[in-house]
Amino acid sequence: MAKAEAVRLKPGIWGIGLIALDLVLDTETGQFQLTAGGTCGNVMMMLSHLGWNARPIGRLGGDTAGALVVADMQRWGVNIDDLCLAPTVGTPVIVERLRRDATGIPFHTFGFNCPGCGARLPRFQPVPSSSISHLLKEAEVPEVLFVDRVSRSALLLADAFASKGTIIFFEPSGVGNPAHFAEMLKLAHIVKYSHDRLADLGELAWGPRMVLEIQTLGRGGLRFRSIHDVTGRRWRSVHALTVTRLRDTAGCGDWLTSGLIDLLCRKGTRGLRQYGMSRLLDAVGFGQGLAAWNCGFVGPRGGMYALPKSDLWRTIRGIASGKQISSSIEAAPPSELLNASADICGSCKPVISGRRTRVS
Repeated sequence: MAKAEAVRLKPGIWGIGLIALDLVLDTETGQFQLTAGGTCGNVMMMLSHLGWNARPIGRLGGDTAGALVVADMQRWGVNIDDLCLAPTVGTPVIVERLRRDATGIPFHTFGFNCPGCGARLPRFQPVPSSSISHLLKEAEVPEVLFVDRVSRSALLLADAFASKGTIIFFEPSGVGNPAHFAEMLKLAHIVKYSHDRLADLGELAWGPRMVLEIQTLGRGGLRFRSIHDVTGRRWRSVHALTVTRLRDTAGCGDWLTSGLIDLLCRKGTRGLRQYGMSRLLDAVGFGQGLAAWNCGFVGPRGGMYALPKSDLWRTIRGIASGKQISSSIEAAPPSELLNASADICGSCKPVISGRRTRVS
C-alpha cells in the first residue's frame, strides 16, 4: 500500500493551539529534558503514535527551540507541513521544574523564564487568519479538530469543519477573549477543562452541537455530563485511579484527552453521537489509565521515551483493555535532544549544553 493511501486510511486530527518546547528541570539533580510539548503538541504526538494522522497548525520560528520541536514531532510521525506557518515567531518555551514538598511528594511548577539568566522566553502567539486560507480549501477534512487556545483562525477552522462531520474538541486553559470563547463553545462537540483553570461553565457550555462536557478535578478524579445519559444531562463523577509510582503528574490531562479522542472520535460526529454511555465510560477509563501510567515518568510524555515503540504500543493497548500497567522504567528522552546545544535564550548564548544546567 502506498504511503499516501495508508495515511488516508487513518483517522485525522488537526490541532491548533499551544505548541512549544518543554524544558523539564529536576531541581535536585540539575538534569533536564528537552522535548516537544504544549497541550496541542502533546496531544498530536500521542495520537500519532496511537494510529492517527496528526497535523498540528502553528507558527514556530526558525530557532533552535523550533528545530528541536520539529525533530521530536517527526520522530513520532506527526505531519509537520503546517507547523511553521508565516509569519513565524520565536518558538514558545515552557520550563517545568520538578520539586518535592515537605513530605517528599513530587510536584511541578511551570515558568516562562530562562533558568540561566531569568530572561523572558517566547510565549504563544496565535496563527493569523490569513495563514490558514489553504487549509479551508482542502477537500478532505479531519475527523477531529483540537483547539486549546481560542483565536480567530481557530474559529474559522472550527466553523468550516463543524458542519462537515468534524468533531470540535475544545480544551480551554482560560476564557481569554470572552466573545471568542463564547463563539467556540457554540461550535464545540466536546469541551474539557480543569477545575483549577475554569469554574463550572453551567449551561453556557451547551451549544447546539454539544455532546460531552468534562471537568477534571485533579486528585478528585473528574466529572462529566453527556447527551448519552438517559437520565438527563446530570453530572457523573469518576474517581481517580490509584497511582502506584508517582514521579510527575505533568501531561496527565493530555493523556486523558488522547484516550478520549482515540475511543470516541475515530468516526467523526456520526460515531460520537451513536456511542452510548458504555463506550463513554470505556473512553474515560482508558484516558485515566494512560494518565495514571504517565505519573511514573518524568515529563509530560516521559513514558513515550522510556520504552521501545513496539513495547509502548503494547503497553498503551494493554491499558485500553483494562490491564493494570506498572510504571517501572525510568524516563529516557532521545539522546539527540539531550545532547543538543540548546541555545533557546537570546540573552545568554548558550546557557544549556549537555546533560546538566544551573537551576535557579
